[in-house]
Amino acid sequence: MSSKNFSFAAKIKESGDIRKIISVINEYNGIVKKVLYNSRIDSSIAFFEIANFSSDLMTGLIKADYILSSVQEPLFIKIKIHLPRRARAISEILTHADDAGVIITLMEFDTQEAKKDDTLVLMLNAVESQSVKAFLDYLKTTYAIDIVEYTPNNEDLDNTIFYITYANRIRRFAHDQGDHFVLSFLADITSIAFELKKLGYDPEDIFMKIYENGETLNNTLGENFYADYQVIQLKPDTSLHCFQLPCGGNVYILENATESLMIDTGYGIYHDDIMRMCQHFGLWQNDKKKKLFISHGDADHCGGAGYIGMVPYSHPETIDLIRSGNRAYKSVTEGSKLEQIYTTMIGTFSKWLPPDSYQKFQPSDKDKVGAFPVFGSLKACGYTFTVLESHGGHQYGQLFLLNEEAGLFFTVDSCLNLKSISPERTKYNQLADLFMTSVNVDSDLARKERKDLLEIASDLTAKSDKPFYICCGHGAISTIKDGKLAAFGETTRYTHS
Repeated sequence: MSSKNFSFAAKIKESGDIRKIISVINEYNGIVKKVLYNSRIDSSIAFFEIANFSSDLMTGLIKADYILSSVQEPLFIKIKIHLPRRARAISEILTHADDAGVIITLMEFDTQEAKKDDTLVLMLNAVESQSVKAFLDYLKTTYAIDIVEYTPNNEDLDNTIFYITYANRIRRFAHDQGDHFVLSFLADITSIAFELKKLGYDPEDIFMKIYENGETLNNTLGENFYADYQVIQLKPDTSLHCFQLPCGGNVYILENATESLMIDTGYGIYHDDIMRMCQHFGLWQNDKKKKLFISHGDADHCGGAGYIGMVPYSHPETIDLIRSGNRAYKSVTEGSKLEQIYTTMIGTFSKWLPPDSYQKFQPSDKDKVGAFPVFGSLKACGYTFTVLESHGGHQYGQLFLLNEEAGLFFTVDSCLNLKSISPERTKYNQLADLFMTSVNVDSDLARKERKDLLEIASDLTAKSDKPFYICCGHGAISTIKDGKLAAFGETTRYTHS
């Protein structure tokens, strides 16, 4: 028996099938944990989650032909038939359609007095191609017909077709993971839709927002990629570069004549574009000694680490969080289904390839800075950074970097200048808020975390005779002015062209 729950998509061919499937599960001592079925979305699929799963149970379900193993692309053909003005013409056509076994999914007829003939528009389900061929062969010998459209993606179809079509639309965001993933993912987003419906959201709107998320990522690659960047010259040979990517978190590169430190990687899907951008600026090149720091385990901060092929400095709990597949690992919301599904979804859409190991930090001579325990130190580019351990408000295991000499404080996702984030990035970020109600796994701790970080930043700003830079996980590098974060200097738009 498996200790984990097992999820599968089941074929529903006739009334009573759900009861029969549950009977098979009971026969093999399975325990039904969840059933999701909505005939308005799709009457032919139900999703089950069961405990006490066994190979015998799977064999029983397969023998009974209840396991759905693939999602077929729906095929439709839309035709326009020119009808003579005579009695029973429509009735004859529909009779032949019935005899051929054709499924008609749309029918439009409107007599036009000013014209010599009328038109009948039919949309046919073309999966059973031989039936459709026989019907069309009959029509060709009797009526003038036009092929109006032959399409597998018609969003004007009913909810059943919308659902299957949707599966195929998001398939391109799954990056060749196959039908099993698509079916499993459909089960997950159906679960999301049911959960959010309880909060007053429209399930179809949720489906579309998920699609928009994947589409936005895929539409900002290659020649459509861009980044808003800032450069701060810390010393004659040392500079900090901040890149705000189209979606997700910032990438920072601190560099001098001999070393390069990358702080977070962005989404994995942007890796090639980030490397191309670095080549343009002459950053992160092979003539430098490189180090990689990962602040925490969200896909938009660590998702490109595996493509870089370097063991990063990070919290060991970040690696455990990544392995758990749940961004709410060891938090008060760890049991949230929405957190788990969002982690899977955004990881898949963004080609998440996170690190699977970590480097330890050097010791530090400090125990605490403000309210935060010191986790160690990191030497890079002539500076020694103090590594601070977060309270776990945004995510368990998140780390901050602080260096007073350089005036740098990497507060990542626990202290953001929201006003500096562009409207298109703000719109993209709203999906995470919708799914999880908050991007922070513990909202109370997150508020305390931000307050404690700003207290440190304010104290160090007051002591310094030069700017003290707050390097946020999203948005512009900022400084504190009149007790508030304000974007520092100029931000410039980079594109490949």
